[in-house]
Amino acid sequence: LVQLYLSGHEHDLQHLESSGVTYIISGGGSQVSTQTPLDKQQRFLKWGKLTHGFTANIIQSTDEMHVHFVDQTGEALHKAVIPKMQRAAVSGGGEIFRRKW
Repeated sequence: LVQLYLSGHEHDLQHLESSGVTYIISGGGSQVSTQTPLDKQQRFLKWGKLTHGFTANIIQSTDEMHVHFVDQTGEALHKAVIPKMQRAAVSGGGEIFRRKW
């Protein structure tokens, strides 16, 4: 089960969530897109900005990951908090993963 996707190349910064999966797009390093629509009407978009910038992935504890979006000057723009998936035993010897809420 995948909990987090990290990617780049969109020429912007985005935090999206869908079906329990978090998507972090950090692609504002060299060029900013003028074509990508980033508005709150996008169903899965939690935050987005057309700007130069990057993300710093910092594990704060064993229970969650904090992903900080910053611009080219280092100014904080947004923080995504991603809870750790918890393993749970399943009858028959397998295991499943659940988000800890």
